[in-house]
Amino acid sequence: MSSKRQKKLPAIQFYPGDWKKDPGIQALDFFHKGVWFEMILMMHESEERGVLMLNGKPYPNEALARALGLDNQILTTTLTTLTTYGVAKVRKEDGAIYSRKMVRDEEIRQIRIKAGSKGGNPNLLNQKATTTVNQKTTTRVNQKSTPSSSSSSSISLNINKKKNPPTPKGEPLNFPPKLDNEACKTAWRDWLEHKKALGKGYKSIKSQEILLRQWADRPTEFIKSIIHSIGQNYQGIFPPPNSNQIKAPYQPPPTRVQPNEWKEPPLEKEASYEAKRAFKEQVAALVASKKMI
Repeated sequence: MSSKRQKKLPAIQFYPGDWKKDPGIQALDFFHKGVWFEMILMMHESEERGVLMLNGKPYPNEALARALGLDNQILTTTLTTLTTYGVAKVRKEDGAIYSRKMVRDEEIRQIRIKAGSKGGNPNLLNQKATTTVNQKTTTRVNQKSTPSSSSSSSISLNINKKKNPPTPKGEPLNFPPKLDNEACKTAWRDWLEHKKALGKGYKSIKSQEILLRQWADRPTEFIKSIIHSIGQNYQGIFPPPNSNQIKAPYQPPPTRVQPNEWKEPPLEKEASYEAKRAFKEQVAALVASKKMI
């Protein structure tokens, strides 16, 4: 094993599943598990990762007992239990305590570091590139790359992209004379935006002109209907209900008089004249009788 001091890592590579599945660790009681976990943390910070080393030499039992807060006799009994269950290992050449898993993980990490510095997997370095890629690019790129953006973030691909309703193209839209004003055109633009938001845009200029001709003589109602239909989220233009209209009271139709049922009305003026004349004669007779008395 290398005696060169290794660079400290900010975190430990610990897998709870491996801890739970290790039969030796599961055979330990809570005390021995705690001691072994503290030793793992010390081996992670050790100059030779995975091995209990102090100043380039195996960690002395007296110093280890003080670091763990244990009595020397208890430490000796604990180390015996850990080695008996196969949790801790003792290196033959110098008697240093180490963790088999931590040492193996560190060796794999060092191999990966060396391979990465050489450009990849060391088993592939001596292989020659014998396969050529003949695949053609079939996806159209619609965005140009800029110096400030990377190639991975500046390219957008049109893959499985939902198409928006086609926008009518061709000749300009011809409004009817009474609708050919700014107010009606603004209302119509609002209506087109509403239809586009619903995904129901018009496919041609002709379809728009047919609809406009239906409102050719009603510009005011045309604007009010668009405002009402957008507010109600309609797909078509419908006039609002005319709630301000006052209905006239019901009147029965006049009765038609048949020709044979016609009767001439009485002469009211003549009857009134005769009554007044008789009244005057009575008054004159009464006055004359009083004078004679």
